[in-house]
Amino acid sequence: MAASDSSFQVKWVETAYERGGLAGTERWTALLTLVIDPPRTADKLRKNPLGIYVNGLAWSRELDPNQVQDERKTQ
Repeated sequence: MAASDSSFQVKWVETAYERGGLAGTERWTALLTLVIDPPRTADKLRKNPLGIYVNGLAWSRELDPNQVQDERKTQ
């Protein structure tokens, strides 16, 4: 989802397995800032034909409200 002209918010879920069974899932959110710099040489054209570069990256795990409640019960 576009956050601005050059920034995008990305959300994903990571799933972990242990011994063939589900060990847990975590939700993550990242904010990417992109710069477009069209390639001006043949070498750059081969390496990055679209000229899209990530200029900034920040990510964090989203809190699971159920997990927070479970942790409060054990305290």
